[in-house]
Amino acid sequence: MTPISPPPRSISARPFAGSLCRLILALSASVMLGACSSPHKAPKTLDFSLPDTGGKIRSLSDYRGNWVIVNYWATWCAPCLAEIPQLVKLSKEYRGHKVVVLGIDYEAIGVKKLRAFMNKHHMSYPVLRTSPTDAQQLGPILGLPTTYLVTPGGEVASTQVGKITRSGIEQLIETESLQRGLAAPQHG
Repeated sequence: MTPISPPPRSISARPFAGSLCRLILALSASVMLGACSSPHKAPKTLDFSLPDTGGKIRSLSDYRGNWVIVNYWATWCAPCLAEIPQLVKLSKEYRGHKVVVLGIDYEAIGVKKLRAFMNKHHMSYPVLRTSPTDAQQLGPILGLPTTYLVTPGGEVASTQVGKITRSGIEQLIETESLQRGLAAPQHG
């Protein structure tokens, strides 16, 4: 997981640095464990609208009826770069099979630079744009990458802070489908 921004350093805070670091680590671990293991239900009316790289406004509700993997990432984030090939493969294999990947670029970057990055990394799934000051569409972004799994009905089923894998997403969708009495999507 890549933190969003490091805490400011202060000379007067040095005696407390060790205990503060332990507290932050403990809180981060509990948030990550809770986010990965317990589903977070959002209101049925959950929606957001953001521009894609072509300027078209896309909404989460455009994808109702599909499992939606909403992945917050940035071009400078090493764990984000490591998971992009997994998301590309998942997006291609499930195209037309009720699973959609939405990347949300979480940084201030020019469209031209972002498109070049997407081409270099063969990102064929939709990438929407937001800035760290605006992004709270589905919940807090505690680090990058952050991935939300949204059910076909529009509820947040799971949140993961840190790198994800295709197989991990597939297992999560299968588990959530069973718990919700839905048919698990099959890829082609």
